[in-house]
Formats: sequence, C-alpha cells, structure tokens
Amino acid sequence: MKKTILLLLAVTLSAVTVASGQIDHTNRKELIGAMEDSESFGKTVNFLGTLRGGSVILDPTCTFGPGELLPDDRCIVLAEEPGLTSFDERNLGTVVIPGNSARTNIYMINTYVVDYQFFNGTGAFQDNALFVYVPYITLESAALNDPRALDPVTHLPLNGKLDIELSSRRMIDRSLSSGERFHEQLNYSRALIAGLNKAGLVDMGLPSDIVDNIFKGTITIRENLRGRARHVNGATLIYASRLMGN
Repeated sequence: MKKTILLLLAVTLSAVTVASGQIDHTNRKELIGAMEDSESFGKTVNFLGTLRGGSVILDPTCTFGPGELLPDDRCIVLAEEPGLTSFDERNLGTVVIPGNSARTNIYMINTYVVDYQFFNGTGAFQDNALFVYVPYITLESAALNDPRALDPVTHLPLNGKLDIELSSRRMIDRSLSSGERFHEQLNYSRALIAGLNKAGLVDMGLPSDIVDNIFKGTITIRENLRGRARHVNGATLIYASRLMGN
C-alpha cells in the first residue's frame, strides 16, 4: 500500500512538472508574440547619440536684446487677441546615424521643457483659450528616394523624407475670465513604446526591402515642432532626445 501511494505521488508530481513547464513555455511565447516590436526582444542596446534643437518662442513682439536668443532659436510673433497663432518650425536640430547602427529599431527617449502663460486681456469672458504643441521628426534616407516609397497619407513620392509624429502631443483648451492669468511650467520625459522599428515602417505602407535599406544606410533625423495658440501671451518650448538602437 505504501509503495502504491509513493508511486502515485511520483507520477502526480511528474505530471505537474511537465504541465507547469508547458504553461511557462506557452506563456513566454505568447508574451513575446504580443509585443509591438517582438524583434527587439533580448537584443543589446547601443547608444546612438542625442538630438537637441533650439527653442521655439512665442512672444508678442519677438524683440530681444543682444544675446537673448541663441542661433538655433526661433521666435513667432503672437497674433493679437482673440486671434489664433499657428506655427510649424522645422529642422530645429539634426542628428546623423551611420548605416547598420541598428538592426530593427531606433528607440527615442524625449525630454520636454515647456513654459507658457494664458492671459485674457480682452475685457470679456473667453471660452476658447488654446495651446497645442506637436513634436515630430523628419526621417531622411537615400532608400526613401525609391519611387515605391509613398507618403502614407498623400500617397505621393516621399523623395527621401518621411515626417513622423512623436507620441507627445499636448493640448490645453479652457475658458478664461476677464483679466485671468494662468501660468504653467512643465519638465518631463516621454519614452516611445515601439520606437522607429522596421515592423512599424512596413505597417505604414513602406515595402520591406526599402525599410531594410533604410537601416543599412545613413539616417538623418531632424527635429520639428508645430502648434497653435490663442490667448497665450508668451511661451517657450524645447525638447531633446536620447537615441538608442538594438
């Protein structure tokens, strides 16, 4: 009887071990398959440099004393209230990445420093104060000169350049009482989930062989910033990126 119990116990433990091993293996496979960029799993990360551009400044006059603006800074004159100011500043900063620096992914960690102020000087209640900024980059590669490389929105030839919006759009939309002022300073980082990866570029409609050639060749990344402002009487925006690749 004792031998029978021990034998049954051994068989039971063996079955549990096998089942447990199968469950662990299955879960790990499913986990990797569910990743947005499964090709990067377990890969070594290499630092590819930093990207930092000048400041974008919104100001009523853009009149500054000597040395107050740096060479790469941009200033946009704000429209008088309640007018809307739109801006789109390109090539604030540039980084060049040599070919074959990354196999499948260029990963960006972005840091933002933003200072802005709303002010209602119209003498009446306003319900449409607005401040929007949208960081985006331009990816430049000789591979994008291929006639098959088309813009995913316009379907026109890319001619070597592709604009990509970063996942850091911010919008403040609020009302302001007469004479009300609201000032905010932000200093934060935003890490991309998937980065600039091969699978994502293919999903955008680029042929896989063109995507492979992008990573094999020299890549230039340019920093851009666009946005809109209403009832904003001053703002300064700057962002920088740490780039890594697998």
